[in-house]
Amino acid sequence: MKRNWSIIEGNKTWMVIVWTIVVLSGLLSVLIVWTPARAKEGKVASQHVQNMLETHPYKQTVKKYMDKLVAAIDETSMCSQTCVTCADACVGEKDTMLAACIRLDMDCADICCTTNRLLSRLTETPMNVVRSQLQTCIVACQECGAECNKHAEQYEHCRICADACSRCAQACTDLLAAMQ
Repeated sequence: MKRNWSIIEGNKTWMVIVWTIVVLSGLLSVLIVWTPARAKEGKVASQHVQNMLETHPYKQTVKKYMDKLVAAIDETSMCSQTCVTCADACVGEKDTMLAACIRLDMDCADICCTTNRLLSRLTETPMNVVRSQLQTCIVACQECGAECNKHAEQYEHCRICADACSRCAQACTDLLAAMQ
């Protein structure tokens, strides 16, 4: 029994073309739709934090630097999550040279999380504790970001984490300056 392989080969070629179009159109839709949606999510989160703070009975205590406070709350939250994910990705790389990065990621995540929680509490806030925690968060982000930058060319997750640490350190610095 003789088979007509040209029909089968033609179908394979057609399937590859269709599959390529589907994949490329999916990637294009991700680039077009996902990026603005992601940016919108950040704005929604910021707006939610601001709305919560504006309903707080102690809102007057932070009124003069509310925008800086909202930014610091957002950035500490994002940095904490990014550092946790970076640490996990570093573990997954199975590269022993990432041990310091993993440790600093975990420390920075914990410090950012604690800072986030302190910044979200306005009732009878001990400002010397908040200032000290902001300074600690800045140092932790700088250290973690510097370590992640050492690996940024080889590991994209480290580049992303270094960027998050930089943004968080800046937001905390801006808030600290506004609180003086």
